[in-house]
Amino acid sequence: MGLRGMASGLAAVWGRRRWRAALAAALVSDALSFGLEFLSLGLAEPVQVALDLVTALLIFALLGFRWGLLIPLALEAIPALAAFPTWFLAVAAYAALDREAPAPPAPKT
Repeated sequence: MGLRGMASGLAAVWGRRRWRAALAAALVSDALSFGLEFLSLGLAEPVQVALDLVTALLIFALLGFRWGLLIPLALEAIPALAAFPTWFLAVAAYAALDREAPAPPAPKT
């Protein structure tokens, strides 16, 4: 699958609310982790762990359990990698590779 295929996969899932919510949750979590990593000088580790657990539960609730989403959860536990956008990249990769049929368009009122 090339770059075009991945881009078309992302565009296809963007129309589904659960994928948009999962991407938004991942982006917010990564932004907060980035801020906590650099602004707290590593002193907010319990807060980051709680944030990552909540993010994992939220994404699992939205997309269902996927083994590959345990990887960002493990990577976020490493303090230096908490600033890297692992959640967003993992959810975006799953979105790009999603093979579900596109949702029918909503009726116009």
